[in-house]
Amino acid sequence: MKNLIIISVLLLAGLNGFGQNERLEYIKKTANGVTLPDFEILRANGDTTSFYQIKAKLIVIDIWATWCSPCKAQAPFYEMLRTKFEGKLVAFISISIDETPKKWMKYLKKKKKNKWHYWAGKDENHPIEQLTYYSFENKEGKFTAHGIPRYILIDKDYKIIQRTLPIPNEGLKERIEKELLKLK
Repeated sequence: MKNLIIISVLLLAGLNGFGQNERLEYIKKTANGVTLPDFEILRANGDTTSFYQIKAKLIVIDIWATWCSPCKAQAPFYEMLRTKFEGKLVAFISISIDETPKKWMKYLKKKKKNKWHYWAGKDENHPIEQLTYYSFENKEGKFTAHGIPRYILIDKDYKIIQRTLPIPNEGLKERIEKELLKLK
């Protein structure tokens, strides 16, 4: 099963038209310690805003899409963490990479969600899209792939603390608590 998943990821990674070198560049541009540039994101109400308008000591970014079943499966756990840490210096935001905002808005309306939900779209030059790339190694060699859900931890200066966090139901809470302890 694990080999099938790896093969699927490799096939998907090759289908997007980007070569290994381009993906490695994206990973370098969004490495831990790098400050994310400001960028525009669409709010659920249809207005655009700047990423730098989000103010908090820590920002947890959930990158997802409406077509991503694992993303939707993690959403309730992410919401629980948002509730748990509410008012504790942490902002939780969800950014969709759906191709167009139409499906995303329809999904949010159906689920009655909109606060802290944004859309970045599918643009390989957008920092959010670049954060979805990752590298891994196995016995066949080193590879890059593209995948969501992806959880990223950002500091108050928009510097990436950790570009690959554990999923919400398997360690994200503990990672956030560890970072909050450093702020005291």
